[in-house]
Amino acid sequence: MRNKVLNLASDIADIISKWDGIEAILLGEAADIGIYDPYFSIDLEVFYRGSIPPRNDRRDYFLSVEDSGGFECSPVYPIDRFLVGELPIRIHYQETARTELILDRIERGKWIYRENGTTEFYTIMNSEVLFKASEWLERVRERLSKMPDSFWSQIVEVAKCGMTNYLNDIGAAAYRRDDLFFLMASSNFVKSLVCFLFAQNREFLPSGRMIFSRLYKLKKLPEGFKGRFENLLRSDGSLDVEKKREIAELLVRSIIDWV
Repeated sequence: MRNKVLNLASDIADIISKWDGIEAILLGEAADIGIYDPYFSIDLEVFYRGSIPPRNDRRDYFLSVEDSGGFECSPVYPIDRFLVGELPIRIHYQETARTELILDRIERGKWIYRENGTTEFYTIMNSEVLFKASEWLERVRERLSKMPDSFWSQIVEVAKCGMTNYLNDIGAAAYRRDDLFFLMASSNFVKSLVCFLFAQNREFLPSGRMIFSRLYKLKKLPEGFKGRFENLLRSDGSLDVEKKREIAELLVRSIIDWV
C-alpha cells in the first residue's frame, strides 16, 4: 500500500512539476499512516516562483488523474483538495520568496512569532522530496538547521507567557463553572505548552495530527510531565474542572522550575 500511495503522490507531483516556476514538491508524513487511519492524507507542499495556474486550470489538471473527483479550492488559503478514489489529496502552495523573506527576518532578528508557530519549517525539514528544480531546498534546509538562539528564545518566552495567561483563564472558568470557556482556555493552554516544550528542545512543531506521537520523544521533558499531561487530557469525566486546574498549575510550576 505504501507503494500505491507513493506512486499516486509521484504522479500528481509529475503534473505539478511541469508548471512554470515550480521549485520543489514535498510529500508530508501523514502519507505514511495506514490509509484506513482517519489521520491519513496525501499532503503535497509545493514551492514556486512567480505564479501558479488559475483555479480552473488546476482543477482540469488534477481531474485528469484516473478516478479523481471532488475538487475544491480554498477561498482563503492557497490550498487545493480532491479525492483519488477514497484517498484524500491536499496540495498547499507557497512562494519561495515568502520562505526566504521569513528566514531573512529571523537571521536579522526582525521576525515576530505568530500563533501558527513553526509547523511550516517542520514540514520543510521532515517531508519526502518528490521533485526539486535546483538546490534551493537544500539551502533552505541548511538555514533552518542553524536557527539562531534568539529565534528559539522568542518562541519560549511567548509560549511561557501564553501558558500563564491561559492558566488564569482556566482558573476563572473553573470558578464560574463556565464549561465552554474552560474548554477554550484549556485548548489554548495546551497549544502554548507544547509550543514551549518543542522550542525548548530546539525542535520545530509538527502538524496537529502528529504532535502527540512526537511529544514524548523529545529529549528533555520536565519530571512527572507525562502523567500530569495525560490526566489533563482525560475526557472520561473522572476529573472535575477544579482538579484539572490544579493539574495545569502543577504543569506550569514544573516547567518553570525545570527551565
